[in-house]
Amino acid sequence: MSVKLLGIAAGIAVFAASAAATDLKITSVTLIDAAGNATTPHLGDDTYSLKVDWQVTGKPSGTYNVRFELANNVYNWNVNTPVQSGTYAGRVSFFMPLDGAIPYRVTLDPENTAGDSDRSNNVSTGTFTPTAPTQGVEYFNPKRWSGAEKFTVSCPQKVTKLDAVLGKPTTETSQKLLSFTSTGSQSVSQPNGQPIASAQWINPVAGSYSLSTQFNVELSAVRYNFSQANPSWTALNSVPADVAQFAKPEDAVQSTSSTVTAFVRRWLPSNYRTSMKPAAAARLLFRGVVNELSFVDTTAATAVDVLNARKGNCAGMSAVYVAAMRNIGVPARLVSGWWNGNNVWHCWSEIYLPGMGWVAQDVSASDRIDATGTYAYYFGTIPDLNQRCVVQRGVTYRTADAAYNSVQVGNYAAWGTFKTWPTTSATCSLSPMVP
Repeated sequence: MSVKLLGIAAGIAVFAASAAATDLKITSVTLIDAAGNATTPHLGDDTYSLKVDWQVTGKPSGTYNVRFELANNVYNWNVNTPVQSGTYAGRVSFFMPLDGAIPYRVTLDPENTAGDSDRSNNVSTGTFTPTAPTQGVEYFNPKRWSGAEKFTVSCPQKVTKLDAVLGKPTTETSQKLLSFTSTGSQSVSQPNGQPIASAQWINPVAGSYSLSTQFNVELSAVRYNFSQANPSWTALNSVPADVAQFAKPEDAVQSTSSTVTAFVRRWLPSNYRTSMKPAAAARLLFRGVVNELSFVDTTAATAVDVLNARKGNCAGMSAVYVAAMRNIGVPARLVSGWWNGNNVWHCWSEIYLPGMGWVAQDVSASDRIDATGTYAYYFGTIPDLNQRCVVQRGVTYRTADAAYNSVQVGNYAAWGTFKTWPTTSATCSLSPMVP
């Protein structure tokens, strides 16, 4: 959760109230824009801001908090200035990648430290629904970035052959590739049709061998209106072949496993195919992953491993969600790349809904905002998708000589007789593109 405290404004004291009973009273709670004007926020806005106005009668016996609660996000604001009668106002902004009806609650002095004589007027509750785009999917707020990646394999001995691979950005969904160069060659991986950069060394002696890429991309944030494009289950029977491949199990995405099936049955009703559409089922399973799993920054594992451990990193949690979606017949794939900055790797997911295309979700980011899964943060609405690049879509990559389960941070294949296996290292960066 990210919360920004925007300020507090004290009004003129209404009267000297040394003898009056103390009363804190909320007079209004308003959704506001950056300028402080009343507004209805748009889905995907950087922040949603609440302003509270309240009146103090008498003199509080001590400092007190104003508690802001917004869809399981809580911020306690200590008010140590207004210690006398008067009117006051304050506002707080929440980073809120969330759609649908959003509940809020504002409470004056929740710990009862001010000596309030009437607590019946200390609380204000309500809901608001951000304005959704008029179409099913909208990419917005594009930003241009320069990215680079370097993968190094250190061989402790001479080998017969050494291959190295890196993922290549593509123009798809939120990303537009502007330029790309590599120190190796470029080819298309099978079976997913995704491009890769690769290098090969024949009879390399002991030493370090590197493959590098550089690129410029334009990245956009995304928001969806699922009421505008809400396909049926039958629509999934005729998806293109390049999409249908992402409905099958893979080594790290064991979608037909009994463990994955049991998870699906815990979160979907037995009649889900007649009682809800794919988008609603996808949302429930997304919330289930967030609810049952905890984010930990560990090495990625398979979907079954993560379900059994009940914890995983961004790749592991995303693998569980992708496996669950494939289990119910919805094409889904892992998406991998990195955030702006240096060496900030990240994985998330996409599901395919006819009429909408590939829809992005980020279960691990959602878990870090609301670990209960009560609210589907980062389900489709991702205002910071314009700050992360994509170099891998899917899991399985095959070249003429080898198969790889990941190319996000680079991968290698080596042939020969080994006393000690090679070691690897990788770096990445994403910085604002210089005009």
